[in-house]
Amino acid sequence: MALAWVYAASYAAVRLVASPQATRARLWQGVALVAAPMLWFKLKAPLVHALLPPGLWDSLPGLGWALPLGLSCYTLQAVSLVVDVYRRRTPPHRSPVDHALYVCFLPTVASGPIQHSTALMWQIDGHRGAFDGTLALAGAKRLVWGLFMKLAVADRFGIYVSSVLDHSTHYNSPTVFIALLCFTVQIYCDFAGYSLMAIGTANLLGYRLPDNFRRPLLAVGMKELWTRWHISLSSWLRDYVYIPLGGNHTSPWRSRANVMATFAVSGLWHGVSPSYLCWGLGHGVVVAIDHLLPISRLRAHWLPRLLTTAATIVTLSVLWAFFRSSMHQSLDILRTLFTAGFDGGWMLSDERQVRTTLITMAAMLLVVAVHDLRTEFFPGALASWRRGRTPAVMLYYVLLLVAVLLFGVLDPGQFIYLRF
Repeated sequence: MALAWVYAASYAAVRLVASPQATRARLWQGVALVAAPMLWFKLKAPLVHALLPPGLWDSLPGLGWALPLGLSCYTLQAVSLVVDVYRRRTPPHRSPVDHALYVCFLPTVASGPIQHSTALMWQIDGHRGAFDGTLALAGAKRLVWGLFMKLAVADRFGIYVSSVLDHSTHYNSPTVFIALLCFTVQIYCDFAGYSLMAIGTANLLGYRLPDNFRRPLLAVGMKELWTRWHISLSSWLRDYVYIPLGGNHTSPWRSRANVMATFAVSGLWHGVSPSYLCWGLGHGVVVAIDHLLPISRLRAHWLPRLLTTAATIVTLSVLWAFFRSSMHQSLDILRTLFTAGFDGGWMLSDERQVRTTLITMAAMLLVVAVHDLRTEFFPGALASWRRGRTPAVMLYYVLLLVAVLLFGVLDPGQFIYLRF
């Protein structure tokens, strides 16, 4: 029902703003019409809890519905089309079939990556995904690598992360810190893996989608990290929130306020709760500070770059405490992290099952680290070797599939970003 609403509302909104006489008021009307289901499902729980007596809202029909799958992602994708048509960056397409394919694009409809109309609509209009053998082969490789990142790395790390962070008060500071670092790896491989699978599926169908992650854990500073992490959402917020607020073409203080507002919107997009708001504002603070520091100069020297990258990962990991849990649990995690010291339990025990899990985690992480380091610093290192060695390249991807079968967590689970 929500998908049908967004499709019909965005189709009507495009017609509304396509006229040369369209005003900004029409644009806002169109955006509000498209975003209405997302706003309802995001605001429903906090508003009802605040206005109705405890326990009453669960008994009322319709108020206990879960968030429809993919609602936030395809809503932002539809809003992008409406705004771009208004700005004359994308022509208004009259075919309801083309419009439906854009809003309900199969590879990304469940959980993104969020596509801009300028990146996808012209492909839909131009050839409807003509098969391309070279692109399909690249897509199959992306699918395999994405499966490996998701099942063999993210879900494997999730076992350790859940064991510690779900009961953070039972452990000491070093264990909680390691778990937060592991959660950084988990959420990176979870959504980067899903994104690669979505992009690979689109490639098999003949569509080219931009990368959604570009080795973010090698970023130098938080500002650079957000140009590499969840690029589709970051660029959407930049183009449709940060720049309309004035971007950096204002006074320094106004520019910092725009950064804070954009990250606050990012936090609330993930969920209308104090923990997500704190997560967004925390990132806004560190990115605003990043703007004031000469971090770009550190890239030229390996030791300052290494230390800055390490500090970036630590900062990101600590802020994940707000993202992963409720406000109460987040404060428990941070309280344990900063005050428990070495008192409390260690998860790094000698139990055989725990030891085996940790060794597997380290081995799977090593594969991802080598891949990202080679791609970042030596992108052409294997290019000449690969020519004429197709069987060896195919063997590499077969081994990745074997690793997924041997070490992947194949139990039914959930992609982290499906809940947004």
